[in-house]
Amino acid sequence: MTSARYRQLIAAAILSLFAVILIRTAWVSDDAYITLRTIDNFLHGYGLRWNVDERVQTYTHPAWLLLLSAAIAITRESYLTTMAAGAALSIVAVWLCLTKVAASSAQAWIGGLIFIGAKSFVDYSTSGLENPLVDVLLVALWIACANERARRRGLPVLIGCLLLITRQDLIWLVAPLVAVSALARPRPRFAAAIAGLTPLVLWELFSVIYYGFPVPNTAYAKIATGIPERQLIAHGWIYLADSATHDPLTIVTIVAATAVTLSISSPRFRAAGVGLVLHLAYVMWVGGDFMSGRFLTAPLVLAVLCLTSAPLALRRTVIVAASAAAIALSAAPAVPNIVSGRSFGFPADLTIVNGVADERNFYFQTTGLIRRYAMLTPPWPAQAALARQMVQAGQRVATRDQVGIFGFAAGPDLHVVDWLALGDPLLARLPCMRGWTIGHFRREIPAGYIDTLRSGELRIQDPGLREFYSDLILVTRGPLVSAARLRAILRLNLGWDQRLLDGYISQLQ
Repeated sequence: MTSARYRQLIAAAILSLFAVILIRTAWVSDDAYITLRTIDNFLHGYGLRWNVDERVQTYTHPAWLLLLSAAIAITRESYLTTMAAGAALSIVAVWLCLTKVAASSAQAWIGGLIFIGAKSFVDYSTSGLENPLVDVLLVALWIACANERARRRGLPVLIGCLLLITRQDLIWLVAPLVAVSALARPRPRFAAAIAGLTPLVLWELFSVIYYGFPVPNTAYAKIATGIPERQLIAHGWIYLADSATHDPLTIVTIVAATAVTLSISSPRFRAAGVGLVLHLAYVMWVGGDFMSGRFLTAPLVLAVLCLTSAPLALRRTVIVAASAAAIALSAAPAVPNIVSGRSFGFPADLTIVNGVADERNFYFQTTGLIRRYAMLTPPWPAQAALARQMVQAGQRVATRDQVGIFGFAAGPDLHVVDWLALGDPLLARLPCMRGWTIGHFRREIPAGYIDTLRSGELRIQDPGLREFYSDLILVTRGPLVSAARLRAILRLNLGWDQRLLDGYISQLQ
């Protein structure tokens, strides 16, 4: 049997098992419904908006949103479509890695074991978040960087830009790889490089013109918190430690790949190693995330790509040891992927350690595809029922801190104010309250703000905050093209209005 044929059999076996695992573990996170509400509004003609009365970007993954929008426009269904899209992309990413990237059958085998065993990779393959699209684009980037013809055509630049449109903070992971490929011979033609940059430039232009800002509202919500940097870095260590405890296969793979890449003389491998280090440093700097493992799936995929394609002469003893280690580490989670089923997360429990949670464990019995008491049906939790009751009662504004499924069920008639500021342009620019947990930076609602939203009249009591919000109103609710709106966009983006917030912020401290 030829080596290529043997590799195909390995890929077929891994993919078959991976598909079964995805079906058994499929779920949708509450955060995904923030995107799904925007898509629902978009497809019903309200624009790319969270609340239909204001232009605010609550999603962090434009490319994923547009892809899902196209799929949902065809199926006219959100729940199953979202999971199916994620699963399909994840399967494609694994298939490409095992069949097009792996340098040997042994490396394909080890890479496959990592993919099906890593809890982070499996959990976010169907969560409704952007991870599967990132995974496919990373594989495509790795393949393009290794191909002279693709480099000459500027494909690494194009794919790198698509990754940034999918999630902007991936820049630390992919920039070194794209830069090295752009400088390697044969260098891309100038016209090809410019064409590769075009999607990112066009998106940023749209973002500034439509939303008024170059980055999502969530960036302000998680940066303008007033939390000292040292506290965030300390929590970043906690986030990595949580993964090492509950999903050690992910961390071990990333560390091993970093060591291997930095020891190889190839610029491409060394650039990947630098990207892995920079990404982990970024994760620490922002304090990690409340979703265990979510920020580590992209570096995990890049790590597997490096390990499977590295010029390694593996002895049989090394192959056996690596396989045994992958299997042993994949068994470390409380419920390993291979045995996770319809009773996972029952009774519903969310064990939070220092603000980091196993999100699938908490939501599976609500949003899982094959859950204990309701299979293959869209979720209908209590918050969705509450949203419908509010709409039926004629309520116009609601304040919540768990807004995904709630907001999606509420539809366009209810303006949802998110205490965590992900979807609120004013709260996102205010410091968070004490007692924060990572990713959940709750804000105090200013006096008069809810009355302002309900009445349409400017009733915020603090004069500086009221003047600041008048500029936000111009940007998020005013005519799309006007000289006044353009001036407000400049003032807000250049920080000229910050003085208006300083007095109010000082009262909160």
